[in-house]
Amino acid sequence: RFEEVRLPERSVAEARRILVSKAKDYEEIYGLRIENSAFDAAIKLAPTVFPTEARPSGPVKLLDLAFSKARDAKKATPPAVTAAEVEVRELEDNIRFMKERMQPGAERDRDLAFAQKTFAAATNRLEKLRANADSERSLLDRLDGLAPAAQAGDAAAKEEIASIRTELRKLPQ
Repeated sequence: RFEEVRLPERSVAEARRILVSKAKDYEEIYGLRIENSAFDAAIKLAPTVFPTEARPSGPVKLLDLAFSKARDAKKATPPAVTAAEVEVRELEDNIRFMKERMQPGAERDRDLAFAQKTFAAATNRLEKLRANADSERSLLDRLDGLAPAAQAGDAAAKEEIASIRTELRKLPQ
């Protein structure tokens, strides 16, 4: 048979100490730096977000949620990719306009050749940006998969995370 065992809620100071001790693991695993003020904010806001969780469980869950959201934001389509996609679409529209509306002749041929050359360069740049974003997402997914083992103290997972962090730093920004 199982009996419920009630533990007293930790003090704010104890909860903060626990969060600080976990922060190093979070920073190592996720590659994100946590500000000291975040510990106090997590302790203060946790009862609102997780009203049934006592300290330190609520603040820990809140930090987990924050790191998860930060990771999701890192996985979003980078603004450079979005801007390049817009540029490619605009160039496509310009080329289509030139072909449909401009009178045949030397000026049209010159403008069209320039537009096609610019389009090819933009498309090439877009593909490189997409490849870099895909590589980054893949590495971040690997980090996500290793996070539970690393948090449990698995040395091999922590070593792999360090290797992935190195690969991420090598990607063009």
